[in-house]
Amino acid sequence: MSKKLIIFDFFGVMSCEVAPTWLRRHFDEETAIRVKQDIVSRGDSGDLSEEGIYKELGALANVSPDTIQKDWMEIVKINDSLVDFIKSIKNDYKVALLSNATSTFLTRILNKYNYLYELFDFIVISSDVKMVKPDAEIFNFLINKVGVRAEESLMIDDNIANIEGAKAAGIDGILYKNMEEFVKEFQDKTC
Repeated sequence: MSKKLIIFDFFGVMSCEVAPTWLRRHFDEETAIRVKQDIVSRGDSGDLSEEGIYKELGALANVSPDTIQKDWMEIVKINDSLVDFIKSIKNDYKVALLSNATSTFLTRILNKYNYLYELFDFIVISSDVKMVKPDAEIFNFLINKVGVRAEESLMIDDNIANIEGAKAAGIDGILYKNMEEFVKEFQDKTC
């Protein structure tokens, strides 16, 4: 069956990772993973505000919340090659952004790089809908919102757990590693 909806993750796909990058600068690897699970994931689910994340991280790392917010925005680097790719497929597919994030943080990024809004027909941010990847419910929410069937959709994410979550919802996936591999796999799955 041909694809009608292409779904892109934000952090690790449209942009470099932000929270994990910052956490690795301030904590050893094991602590960084635990802090992401204990604090950042609560923001993704909408249970902790962006300010709350910075406050809790600041207390652990002895860094002011304002500095953390500034640091996080400076880490963001948009994948310009992927932006160009999405522009090239816009006429052939519906395009969605599906991201685990606090809405305030991701919206600030989208506002800063406002040309990104033009790329997406639909934007779903986990904290807004109180659902997170890799749970199948967030994928089902998105495809129902768009009005397509799962098998007509394709998820692009850098996290294998999220690809598995999409597949559990009946959505095919591509594990994003780099543009070259992605483009080849995209062509294989959409031709």
